[in-house]
Amino acid sequence: MYGAAMCNQGNDAELSGACNAKKQKLMGQSDSVSDGPSPNDHGTEERLPSDVDNTHTNQLMTELSKIPVQGMEPTFHNVGSESFEILEAFVRDMTEDLVKGYKKAEDQLTNLLLNVDAQPTDDSGRRGEAVQYVLQCLQLLDKHAQIYVEERLHNIKFRDNTDKLQEEEAALQELLSQLKAGLSGTSHGGNDDESSKPTTSPGSDIEHSDEEIWWDTVENLGHKEVQDGRIEEDSSDSEQEMEVEQVEEEENSGTLSWMHTFLLYLTVWKTNYNISDNAMVGLLCVIGFILNMLGCLLNIEVIKNLATMFPRTMYMLRKKLSVQRDDFTRYVVCPTCDSVYTVDEATKVVRNGRGKVVKRKSQKCSFVEFPRHSHRNFRRPCGTLLMKTVVGKNGVEYVRPKRTFCYRSIIDSLSDLVKRPGFLKKCEEWRGRNVPEGVFGDIYDGNVWKDFQHYDGKPFLSEPYNLGFMMNVDWFQPYDKVKDSIGVIYLVVMNLPREERFKKENIIVVGIIPGPKEPKMHINSFLKPLVKELEELWEGVFLHDTSAIGLNMYRGALLCLSSDIPATRKTGGFLGHMAKKGCSKCLKSFFRTRENTVDYSGFDVDDWEPRTNDLHKEYAQRAKLAKNNAERERLEGLFGARHSSLHDLPYFDAVRMHVVDPMHNILEGTAKRMMQVWKEKKILSPAAFKVIQARVDGMKIPSDLDSGLPHKIEASFEGFTASQWKLWVCTYSLFALKGVLGETDYNIWKCFVAAARVLCSRIITARQLEDAHQCLKIFCNSFERQYGKKWCTMNLHLHLHLKQCVEDYGPVHSFWCFAFERANGTLGDYHNNNKDAEIIMMRKWLFNWQVFSQLSSAMTQNDVPPELFPSKPSRADHVLTLDQIQITKRLAERNDLLADFSYNDCETILPPVKSCSMTYDDNRELLAMFKTLYSHNIVNRVSLMCKQFDRCSVGGDLLSSENYRTDKASCVYAKWFKSQERTGNPMIDPTADARPGLIVRMLTVSVYLNDNDHEKKVQHTVAEVKWFMEHGDRYHYGRKDMCSLWDVSFEDSSPASFLPLTRVLSRCAYSKSKVQLPPTREETVYTIVPLLSVRCF
Repeated sequence: MYGAAMCNQGNDAELSGACNAKKQKLMGQSDSVSDGPSPNDHGTEERLPSDVDNTHTNQLMTELSKIPVQGMEPTFHNVGSESFEILEAFVRDMTEDLVKGYKKAEDQLTNLLLNVDAQPTDDSGRRGEAVQYVLQCLQLLDKHAQIYVEERLHNIKFRDNTDKLQEEEAALQELLSQLKAGLSGTSHGGNDDESSKPTTSPGSDIEHSDEEIWWDTVENLGHKEVQDGRIEEDSSDSEQEMEVEQVEEEENSGTLSWMHTFLLYLTVWKTNYNISDNAMVGLLCVIGFILNMLGCLLNIEVIKNLATMFPRTMYMLRKKLSVQRDDFTRYVVCPTCDSVYTVDEATKVVRNGRGKVVKRKSQKCSFVEFPRHSHRNFRRPCGTLLMKTVVGKNGVEYVRPKRTFCYRSIIDSLSDLVKRPGFLKKCEEWRGRNVPEGVFGDIYDGNVWKDFQHYDGKPFLSEPYNLGFMMNVDWFQPYDKVKDSIGVIYLVVMNLPREERFKKENIIVVGIIPGPKEPKMHINSFLKPLVKELEELWEGVFLHDTSAIGLNMYRGALLCLSSDIPATRKTGGFLGHMAKKGCSKCLKSFFRTRENTVDYSGFDVDDWEPRTNDLHKEYAQRAKLAKNNAERERLEGLFGARHSSLHDLPYFDAVRMHVVDPMHNILEGTAKRMMQVWKEKKILSPAAFKVIQARVDGMKIPSDLDSGLPHKIEASFEGFTASQWKLWVCTYSLFALKGVLGETDYNIWKCFVAAARVLCSRIITARQLEDAHQCLKIFCNSFERQYGKKWCTMNLHLHLHLKQCVEDYGPVHSFWCFAFERANGTLGDYHNNNKDAEIIMMRKWLFNWQVFSQLSSAMTQNDVPPELFPSKPSRADHVLTLDQIQITKRLAERNDLLADFSYNDCETILPPVKSCSMTYDDNRELLAMFKTLYSHNIVNRVSLMCKQFDRCSVGGDLLSSENYRTDKASCVYAKWFKSQERTGNPMIDPTADARPGLIVRMLTVSVYLNDNDHEKKVQHTVAEVKWFMEHGDRYHYGRKDMCSLWDVSFEDSSPASFLPLTRVLSRCAYSKSKVQLPPTREETVYTIVPLLSVRCF
């Protein structure tokens, strides 16, 4: 930091001799650091390698010896000696605290310089020579301090990330930037060795080397520059500057608040639209440049200060927002047996004679699979090296894990959740529900939730601050065109309402299991940290929250495991579905055929012996204690049970508390299997797929439900997602397959569709559940008879266990895996460097998690306007509450409109809206309609002026008129229209059977009512509807209205042509096409398929 031109030096042998003696002493001490390791040093604690490179220490002393000290008069004889002592102390102190050691040496040399300048002398030239000598020592101190700082920053990568280590790293980075700024202004600072300097891009989260991804990357902070000329400043000036800075900081508090809000907005925008970190850094730099330019052009101090404080890197952005992206634990995973170790357990250190760490080595895996085996060779530990040795850019060796398991404490995650405003209130809303008996509306209507109100005679869910958790485990491919499977352990809080439970910001990512392959039989080693914390939560932990007290004891229990079949087996302690006892719900035996395939036939539920938790745990424990592999396989095969870490939870019923996921079981399982069967058996030919494609293309369906299905059918349904399978099964299939399949095949499929439509409903009654169960029994038995035993699968068997799952956990919307699949997609979409993806995924998920917590707090406290933070549109975010569902259903089926209009909370008119006047005929029919709904003496008149619009959202469903640019949402289903039996004239009858119609237009009209001799104005939203005329072959597709035929003509206009939007039961998919009708005629008709709706249960 100090620079000056050097002067010619004189001769002084005495001073030179004293200095050389000091140099030899210091260099001798530095040589002693390199002593070999002591024979008694066998420590295994985690320490840094030596931060002091002896080569650089010797180089420091060599360069110091080259500074000439001759020619100074006796007044300055102590300059050389004191300089040596200061540098000697620096070499010693920097091993403890490099920053403090440097500051101490710098201050001492500065004070020495000031003393030299203050001493009286007759020769100002001698004084100048002494000053120049100290200045050269300061330059030498800066140069070598920079080398030590860079090495220290590089070696920090060997440490587990902690807050203390982050503070040290930030201090070292600040010192490094000061040193570089100081050296760049000197005449002798241009030849520094920067070979050990990291080469990562500033602010980038995508690291470019192995050491940078495992140990925290040293990021370029870009902090304040340190100017030259600090020699003359004294303590009084410093105190004045500190006071000025304090005043400025108080004045800029409003600016800082504004900047925090703006940074929060940028971060939410980045999260919603998956912007890469590098792109974000570029945006920050541009904004900072614009602010700096505006501040200079306008000469406004506030903008200048804002430009100075504005972050230019992701590191500084996180620091400004107080976001900790590394708030998780990294475990070392054995690449052979998947055993999990802490970093301390996976590494050992080698020390020298003075106790200094000189090297780190990898430990070997100590897991013994069969510790009671009769042969010694099989009692040996795994022995696989856990870490690999990597050579850094500066030649330093270090170790890093071969595989890493990222784990986030569920207690820490729960602590974050309970601090969010409104979270506790939402967790208690379920207590005020009022659901009729025999109706399953959410998970709280299931038997498990009811049984856990009290457990073992003590209250649990019946008391506040006690939570139930649902767990999901799933694997997915994070890379394109690379076979690598990464697993994720998720948790959700079941106390939250259905519309909040599965939102991304409320899903807890517990752990990310490393690839490249899935564990074969179980994931017990990855579950152990989770189970340990679940045991703590069962006993109770104290957490700070937003309650009035601010601190409460929370208890938690894992009440549900919802995953696909392989993950459920590995997590819950069951054998795979190919085993003899392959069902996780019952003890039915599945035998192998001569072709060595498994026979899953036989669907007589009454003959299936159910599993019990006690026997399951007993046989799993026996298998765990087996002496060898043969004995273990025999014991596991007897009961189909193996040990799971979840069995250590005292309350967890492994048999009852796992569900059959309908998403995988029905949609991605049997629906896909049916296509395979029809294709393999030549029931569907390539020509048939073209016919199906043409029919699907001709059907109009609301755009918010269209999942790109029409483009994949002709390719034999390749690559369908679960959402597309749901759309195909529940909407398209009955219409598209009629006449393409044989009558028997079509009837079998119709049973499956009937059950799927009921099970996929948001709310289900006990009677509907029983009907769906019976349809599935008929389907499974018919499938076996029609296609043979070899085509039966485990999914067909599990269909008949779905009823029990719904009875225990409510409708399938409460526990199926759609939300977790979306979370997989979010993690997979994160930008990464195609290696060590687990760490990057966990970092970015936690970053988004903490940003949402800050956003939630800020919006609750009205610190930021909600309109500033629009969320990314998602259908999952627009789920009706159970109260809203009950209101919409009641209003859709009631016989009058004399009720409160709280339903309007679910009704939104979308622009454009225009004012217009109606015709007298329309006004007369509207008046007649309202007089039907109200008493004749109540309704006075209907205003001729109204508001007309083409789109409206009713109960989360988008409706549009047929004149809108897309009329796909214009067909509705409602109980409203009926023809008189004698005359055939149209009439309004809210109790009539549901009937389809097309919306012509939608209006908001004003109705004037008599109210105690006063006129009262009431507004209603109505739709003008063209009702389809009934066709003679209405039930061409079956008796139930899952799919029906209607005439191409419409009923005449009448008062019944105006329908209050509150009366809409559901939307419909429809198609106008030619249909082959019996016996041989072809006719153009409308095919109507009512869509699933919460108002139809």
